Amino acid sequence: MTAQANASQTARVRVGLIGVGLMGAVHAHNIHDVVKGAELVAVADVSEASAKSLADAVDVDQVFVDGRELIEAECVDAVIVASPDVTHGPLVLASIEAGKPVLCEKPLAGTVAEAEQIVRRESVLEQPLVQVGFMREFDATHRAVRDVARSGRLGEIVMLRGQHISPGSGTGSNGPAANAGVIGALIHDIHSVRFLTGQEIVSVYVRNRYLQDGTAHLITGNFGLEDGGVAAVDVNFEARFGYAVNAELVGTLGTASTVYPHTRTVFEGATTQRDVTMSFQDRFGAAYLAEAENWIQSVRRREPPAGPSAWDGYAASAVADACIRSIASGQPERVEMIPRPELYLSSAVGPTAFAVADR
Repeated sequence: MTAQANASQTARVRVGLIGVGLMGAVHAHNIHDVVKGAELVAVADVSEASAKSLADAVDVDQVFVDGRELIEAECVDAVIVASPDVTHGPLVLASIEAGKPVLCEKPLAGTVAEAEQIVRRESVLEQPLVQVGFMREFDATHRAVRDVARSGRLGEIVMLRGQHISPGSGTGSNGPAANAGVIGALIHDIHSVRFLTGQEIVSVYVRNRYLQDGTAHLITGNFGLEDGGVAAVDVNFEARFGYAVNAELVGTLGTASTVYPHTRTVFEGATTQRDVTMSFQDRFGAAYLAEAENWIQSVRRREPPAGPSAWDGYAASAVADACIRSIASGQPERVEMIPRPELYLSSAVGPTAFAVADR
């Protein structure tokens, strides 16, 4: 190992955060409170007051109202983008041009065209700098199911069943109501299908159930996989009992499914009672932390991102676009994607490369 590489692993990564909403706060506290080898040095948000409030909470002096100024700041080595969805594409591209690693919350960009632009730019530079915040890859139960499938013990994977229940509504800053549930929630399940099966999604048939205000409260999707397998995923905002994400892989020799971690099950009086979490922060808190830890390790080692790549972000956006078209047409739709660039064919880029960081 070179002296430069040694130095890169001993130096603390100076992180700048763009966006101080719910996810921005999660990342800020993880970097400041827990993650080793990293220091949060700057916060940016269009609301200076909001940026300063979070900065004060995590002992940060540098505050910006322009995310691009934070990216260009000499005090920042790497960037976390947790701003509104429509801002992701331009901010990720600016980080790439600045040569700074970036962890971008989903979606990678506001449009498929922007996501494609990011993929093409990384490919031209031959330098993968982008990791997308599909945190389920760092969840222990999802990893365990993925590993069993890869071992061959399940035989040929023929089906995935997915369930995503949230006590919140299908609204958000993701455009029209018909799109909000897809971009805000279903896109996580889209990536889970790709991650767990190791296959691209080639066709979709998606339906929504709306309330009178036009809010999407139930999404059900059927996906065709490239090898002929299928996936069925439901996103439900109407079951208000709590937050739950489940996935089951069905193979020719067996099945494997995720389970709720750290919950209580009570058998009493011929009944069974089981606790569930009430929020995604509770269910995936450890996954968000592992995501940040692995990202920081890859930055310190000057290695490709440890988790989902820009290609994964682009592929999920392309499938989401097909889902939105299917909702509008009421018919199955083909997924339209560019050929996968050579940069993302290497096992060193993307989910095959990651391992949970030692704390």
